[in-house]
Amino acid sequence: MCRAEYWKRPVNTNEETVPELADARDREIVLICRSGKRSVLAADVMQQMGYKDVKSLKTGMRGWSDYEQDMVDAEGRLVDEDSAIDYFTPKLRPEQLAGKKA
Repeated sequence: MCRAEYWKRPVNTNEETVPELADARDREIVLICRSGKRSVLAADVMQQMGYKDVKSLKTGMRGWSDYEQDMVDAEGRLVDEDSAIDYFTPKLRPEQLAGKKA
């Protein structure tokens, strides 16, 4: 059985704010986003930064689900597709919802 680990990092996160990434330059890293588009861009940037074994899940989380593969969280509990998509969908902050002030 294949498993996808469910772990979220903001798109603008870099190795300065995630120290464990600085020590992972020689480890295999698999990036996953909802559709596969953001993770492939992030993989390219990480390779330019010197990470040696970075991959992007081609179909993203949606494709993983389309192929009926189980999604699990970090503790190994099954996660339904709707919850996973909701988790990875960017949320607007209250100040982004308010109109521009003149």
